[in-house]
Amino acid sequence: MTPKEDENQLAKDEFHRRVVTERVDKPLIEASCPVAILTGILGALRAHESLLKEANILHRDISIDNILLKEDESDGFLIDFDPGVDINWLAASGAPKADKRAFAAIGVLVDKPHSFMHDLESFFWVLCWVCHHWTGPGKETHEMTNTKRWVLEPAREVADLKRCLVDDESYFNWEVYISCTPYCEHLIPCLRELRKIVFPEGRRWATEDAGLYLRMAEVLEKARDDIRHVEQEIPRC
Repeated sequence: MTPKEDENQLAKDEFHRRVVTERVDKPLIEASCPVAILTGILGALRAHESLLKEANILHRDISIDNILLKEDESDGFLIDFDPGVDINWLAASGAPKADKRAFAAIGVLVDKPHSFMHDLESFFWVLCWVCHHWTGPGKETHEMTNTKRWVLEPAREVADLKRCLVDDESYFNWEVYISCTPYCEHLIPCLRELRKIVFPEGRRWATEDAGLYLRMAEVLEKARDDIRHVEQEIPRC
């Protein structure tokens, strides 16, 4: 075979391959409606429980950025497992970074050893952030809300601010009422119910309670069902 023929044969043997990837997930803030927000948080909560019980891994970084929705909004899940640890080797984790303080549990902010109970509390703070900031798919308010100020304060001061918010039910209900964006008004009952079980009578947990997973899931599921039955002012829900 001549060099020219050899070159032609090589050209014939070449294959052109193209990998086509389709987006299968999206950030929680891009949810189309409040029902999808709850679906995302509920899916992430179940993923967290499975990760802990089946793999002994504690996530330790529950935040608005680490909860994703499937593109069709049928489920939610967690990402970013770098801070995760085997619970058999768990140690004190230190105060969270400034941009995560809005979602950090009160105990973590004062440098308590990290428990799965702290991560469950963080799911509550994620929904609190949503109610204060989310104004529709992919949108958030640009106002300087109390939760945005939390990233500017030292960790222990943020812990004090969060204590003040959840300790008194009347104050919490008033603060949520005046601060919640109009788009999130149907999420207020869910946030109030979550506060009652995450902070019973305004108290922080004293002993670990794996039953909190189920109680939180039940609140989220009921809220999602309730919103689905309201007027059609919430599109596609």
